[in-house]
Amino acid sequence: MNSFVYKWVHKPSLNWYIGLHTGTVDDGYICSSPIKSLILNNSDDWERTIIEFGNRKEMFDLETEILQLFNAKNDNRSFNKHNNTLAEPGWNAGIPMKDETKELQREQRLGKSTAKKGRTYPNSHSIEARKKKSELMMGDTRNKGKPWSEARRNAQITKQTAK
Repeated sequence: MNSFVYKWVHKPSLNWYIGLHTGTVDDGYICSSPIKSLILNNSDDWERTIIEFGNRKEMFDLETEILQLFNAKNDNRSFNKHNNTLAEPGWNAGIPMKDETKELQREQRLGKSTAKKGRTYPNSHSIEARKKKSELMMGDTRNKGKPWSEARRNAQITKQTAK
């Protein structure tokens, strides 16, 4: 039992927030919602109630059940912005992925390169491709830098082939 579901109530307005925390009741955690600053600034106006203790999965399920039961996302008295449904971004933040899911994602990525994987920047193109691009840019007036001399260009090509 390392998690719990809690409820914050703003006593003057009776507005509420339901949350889940993995940790202890006295570890200093308040909540992850923007109402945290309101609670810190006016702690006398707020009351926290622990609804239930359990493991992370059980408490996530309980939080989701409560949020959906009261349709917290659409309740004017609720500070919650979602009901933990699959269609809402961020519904599973903090929930560890199952090993099977990690393995499936790993297998799907096999053979696919990431954006910069295996490249040597800034010269990722072949010497021939760079020379062709250089020749195309020769008459370009947008190039504000000094043009390379033929000797400098050849020295650069020689230097690159030596690597």
